[in-house]
Amino acid sequence: MQHPAPPPRLGWASAAAIMFCTLSASVSGAPVVLPPGATPNVASIASALQTTCDRLSAASATSSLDPTEQDFLHRCAFFENPGASPAALSSAYAAIVGQQVNALGPQAKKFATLEQDNLAARMADIRHGSTGLSLTGLQLRGDDGHLLAANNIVDFLPAADSIGGNGASSWWDNRLGVFVNGSVKLGSKRRSQNAFAFDVRDQSITAGVDYRVTDWFVVGVDYASGHTKTIFENNLGRIDLKANGGSLFALAFAGPFYLDALAGYGGTDLGTVRDLDYTESGGGLISQQAIGSAHIQELWAGISAGDELTLGPLVLTPEASLNFHEIRLHGFTESMSVPDAPGAGLALSYGDAVVPSTQGRLNLRLGYTWSTPWAVIVPQAHASFIREFRNRSDAFGVRFAADTALGSPDAPAYLKTDAPEGHYWANGGGFTAQFQSGIAVSFDYEQLRTLKTIKSHEFTLGARYEFRK
Repeated sequence: MQHPAPPPRLGWASAAAIMFCTLSASVSGAPVVLPPGATPNVASIASALQTTCDRLSAASATSSLDPTEQDFLHRCAFFENPGASPAALSSAYAAIVGQQVNALGPQAKKFATLEQDNLAARMADIRHGSTGLSLTGLQLRGDDGHLLAANNIVDFLPAADSIGGNGASSWWDNRLGVFVNGSVKLGSKRRSQNAFAFDVRDQSITAGVDYRVTDWFVVGVDYASGHTKTIFENNLGRIDLKANGGSLFALAFAGPFYLDALAGYGGTDLGTVRDLDYTESGGGLISQQAIGSAHIQELWAGISAGDELTLGPLVLTPEASLNFHEIRLHGFTESMSVPDAPGAGLALSYGDAVVPSTQGRLNLRLGYTWSTPWAVIVPQAHASFIREFRNRSDAFGVRFAADTALGSPDAPAYLKTDAPEGHYWANGGGFTAQFQSGIAVSFDYEQLRTLKTIKSHEFTLGARYEFRK
């Protein structure tokens, strides 16, 4: 996370003027009251609340306030009331703290992760000799348990004269491939000190082309689209991410050893909804939705290397990979669903933010080739050790929009995220099946393990048809 640069040093006259204004504001209103067991994020937003209440109270003495500023001052009366019940304060702070944004980093980066997973399936397919149209990355093997080589697959492709019409070979014969892969991931996060509990659903689809430059080197490009929906528990709102992006990739292989690399760029449209539903002292009901939209830029890159060891019908594949992700959030200001109702002044203004991630992964996959008269079936099991190298928390800068309108020079409140867990495990399994008809199907499942607050389940389902003579 990149924090903004500190403000320039002030002269004595400017510093004295700001101190005078601050002192004048501090005596214009009572201090806000914190609920029992206030978290650091609640304390931070309470400090911003105090600053805004004091500034608006001071401004009201010399000028008229607009309706949203007047509404904010009415809300201040509740938060400054020492007689407010702890339960009411806890509910109110949960509504206004705005830490839903803390889920943004992990959820936005999932698009790049799923896109990389989809590409990894295709690159595995290429290593195993696939050409032409592919609807999934299948790891198919012959009756003897060995990988299908390129010339084996070619035997099942249409003859050159059925493609070009004259029997002459062309530059793309058995070299150009097109593919479509897709994934769905379901997950959830328990409530923690710096984050609300939520359920999440990710889905992505990747389509692209690749070209076999030589027998051992392939390059390609893809385009991916994904959608992530995050629903917060206790009716605290949701985050919607609609992402699009593309990658360049290359892979080289020598026998069973391979080296893959990719780099990509994408853009994500962000939509946020915070539900503000709480009751103030005296029975006043706040029922608003704070609605925001922004754009996110995403960068990702990765490299992996592995070796496929064949032991009869058993195939053992160790692999190591290193991946980098980064999102860049453009700041935005929320609008309220009912501008003339109580709570209309509680919109937040978020600043720009950068959230990077560097992750290493060690994978081990075990497959067994089972040949039958009607199909070749390969059940598989896999396990991974995942290490997050950047394991410190991030922070999002935020102000109340009412304070932003006053031109506040103060530093924003910072909403801190949970620090990523340094390492964890994943495991799963699935199968691929190649039928004599040329139809192939695959299924794979992976879950994250040993994480304290996060559960994640990823499903990959696909089908493929091989053109034959």
